[in-house]
This record gives sequence, C-alpha cells and structure tokens, in this order.
Amino acid sequence: MSNQSENDLCSRISKWIYHELWNCNYSPSRDNCIAYGKALVNIASADGYLGDDELNWVVGYMAAIGAPADTIETIKKYKANSEQFDDIFKNVKATTSAKTGLIYDGFKAASADNVLHDREKDAIYKLGDK
Repeated sequence: MSNQSENDLCSRISKWIYHELWNCNYSPSRDNCIAYGKALVNIASADGYLGDDELNWVVGYMAAIGAPADTIETIKKYKANSEQFDDIFKNVKATTSAKTGLIYDGFKAASADNVLHDREKDAIYKLGDK
C-alpha cells in the first residue's frame, strides 16, 4: 500500500471514529487533541499517581483516533495535573458530544490500571458539572 493510500485510510478511519463517538463531521484541531489528552492524563492521575497502564491507555487511545505523532509526544511529556481543566480547555472549542465522550473516556483511562480510585471518580464528576 502506498503512503498516500495509507494516509487516505487513516483519514477515513479518523473521520468515522469522530462521527461515531462524538457525532462530529470533522477532525478536531491539534489543540483540541492535546487538550483532550491532557484532560485524560489529569483524570487518570487524580489519585496522585499516573500508572504506566493509564498513560499507555491514553497514548494508545490518542493514536487510535488518529492524533498525529507530535500530539502524542506532547501528551506523553505532559506533567500530570500541571494545569487545571479550565486552563486546559480555555482556548479550545468543545462540542457537547466531546464533553460526554471525555467523561466516558475518563473512566476508561482511570481504570486502565484495574483500579478506579475515589479521587479519579471525583475528577470525572467535576467534568460532568461543567
């Protein structure tokens, strides 16, 4: 398969995922992807510890939805909870579906280590109040 065919396939997969998960007909911006990834890292580390399984889930998920390699690297280097949720999202536009998806994905990321701590649940519940 040529690089162009692979790129077309990746683009088609990403568009399908965004539409299926968030009823969105366009790919989010790089800033939106980074904000989403940072928020997932914050949720997964709300218990005071970001486990390898949790970070690997976030990184794998971002790759699966088609985030570019530089976006994934930014998320991998992000220091958990160095920004509050309001600061993470202040410069991005999020749809209601994306917010709902973040709650669902937050549960998945936080429980990737097979333990869902109360503080992780509290971080997710706070997102639901916004």
